[in-house]
Amino acid sequence: MNIVPDLPLVLAQLAPLFVLMFGLNTLLFKPMLSYLAERRQVTEGVAHEAAAVAERADARVKEWEQLMARARGEIAELRASRRATANANYQDIVSAARRESEARLAQGLADLRRDAEAARAELRPQAQVVAALMTARVLGRSNAAEA
Repeated sequence: MNIVPDLPLVLAQLAPLFVLMFGLNTLLFKPMLSYLAERRQVTEGVAHEAAAVAERADARVKEWEQLMARARGEIAELRASRRATANANYQDIVSAARRESEARLAQGLADLRRDAEAARAELRPQAQVVAALMTARVLGRSNAAEA
């Protein structure tokens, strides 16, 4: 058995391999590698563009959030001032109504006292007559002091 390879036979077998490798490199590998490199560049370019657009969108969102926060603050201030104005108007209306009701109550009490005094003045003589009659019936004599 011979361990040393036969050099012309090895070269004869390697020649088609090299021709095949050269042909495949020219026809398949180089175009495929250039296509993949171009695709990587396009993909990376689009990724960079997407990252830039995302950064611009994030900046825009932050700007909008700041504007919304400012608007919410203005709305809260406006709401607080309107609420204070409405509360002051409410207090004015309630105070006016309270003063009016107190005046009506005082007038009603004065009218009631006047009517009560008039009723007392009108009923006192009648009560005295009834008392004298009752005394006369109970005692059987008339009360001379009342007459």
